[in-house]
Amino acid sequence: MSTSLAAKLRVLLVDFIPGGVCLQTQDAVNKLSLITGALGDRYEFHRTATAWNGGNAPLELNNADIVFINANYSDLESSSLHTNEHRNLQRLLKNGSAVFVFVGNSRPFHIENLTGVHIALSPSENSPTSCKLQGETPLESLFAKLGNRIAIAPRITNCDPSWSVFLKSPSGHSTGFFVPFDSGRCTFLPSFGNSVPEAVEEILTNVLPVFCPHLVYDDKFKWLEEPTFLMPSLAELRFKREKARQDYEAADTDLKAKYDLERTNVQEQWNQLLASSGRELERAIQRALEFFGFRVTDVDQLLKLKGVSTHEEDLWVADGFEPDPSVAGLLITEIKSSERGTTKEDDYSQLVKYMNRRKTEYKNSELRGLLVINHAYAVPANIRPKAFSEAVVRDSLSDRICLATTWDLFRLGQNLLARTISSDQIRVLFKSDGELRL
Repeated sequence: MSTSLAAKLRVLLVDFIPGGVCLQTQDAVNKLSLITGALGDRYEFHRTATAWNGGNAPLELNNADIVFINANYSDLESSSLHTNEHRNLQRLLKNGSAVFVFVGNSRPFHIENLTGVHIALSPSENSPTSCKLQGETPLESLFAKLGNRIAIAPRITNCDPSWSVFLKSPSGHSTGFFVPFDSGRCTFLPSFGNSVPEAVEEILTNVLPVFCPHLVYDDKFKWLEEPTFLMPSLAELRFKREKARQDYEAADTDLKAKYDLERTNVQEQWNQLLASSGRELERAIQRALEFFGFRVTDVDQLLKLKGVSTHEEDLWVADGFEPDPSVAGLLITEIKSSERGTTKEDDYSQLVKYMNRRKTEYKNSELRGLLVINHAYAVPANIRPKAFSEAVVRDSLSDRICLATTWDLFRLGQNLLARTISSDQIRVLFKSDGELRL
């Protein structure tokens, strides 16, 4: 507990981390940053994460005055983690701290290991937002403001008679209650999902003055923190902290400007390989191949200049000579994309058809093919399914076709820019039939 007359109250945010099952949107992450910034004159915020969400065990509780636990967990199996955590948390509660637990995607062992409170959890048959307050409660303002944002309200059974239930589902099951610990209180609430930052703000601003008045920041002694009243050692440290902050902000501003410029000039064109389709994807692939040192002709543009409106293959790709289907080794290139799927047999057959046409037209049996696909592009590139079926891979070996994904091209671009591979080495890779081997 804070004891200094003008000290800020310490607030610990547990499992308020971006991504996963915690803060699932960037908007929620941004809201939390805005709220902690706006309340920074009264509260000193600390963040930590449990081992169930990629953090550490045990938790660093930092003698917190107020603890918020966002009980949404990606690990629903490891029941032995944090088994002694409740002892430290209950020590804080007995000294007058307040703990608020937003119960969401969790199991009973998560709650018991962290707080020492044993409850039984099960999904509710009712809508989360249909919960009803039970009489007057200090939490009225929270539910009046955010009652329509409740995301998960599990049915909680085996409540102890000494606990004060303040929220129930329409079927009469408990969904929110207080557990007293000497001079402190542990409050169990439903999960507000991505609105949990606003729930934290409402509790700190309007609930605590009624619920735990001893934990409300009192600024009547704030003047003691003014420079006039600081001892020399503290004045020097404050000056150094301010100087460090200014230096950091200046460096961060400079690096952000450089980062944004580099993102515009470099990153965005490579991102198009992984997130685009149609004409935009064709241009992105052409740029990548040219960056690797290939010479590339846009066949559609070539035909358009000749007044031909029919669509043929997308690109002619050559290594060391101008793209010309009469020259051995030219890559007849077809580009495909699918938001959720992989390569279709028709995609492959279409390329074979174009290759046969050019072999006949230019009397050149030494033409090769290149099929590039941006497959399942609604999925992060590093976890996409296999792009090509076994049949397509097998046929490509005899049809003299190289198979590549835009994720392959993206990684080759990364490696070339990192100078871990040369453009000559990259171009050699495309001379092999079958799947591109990085």
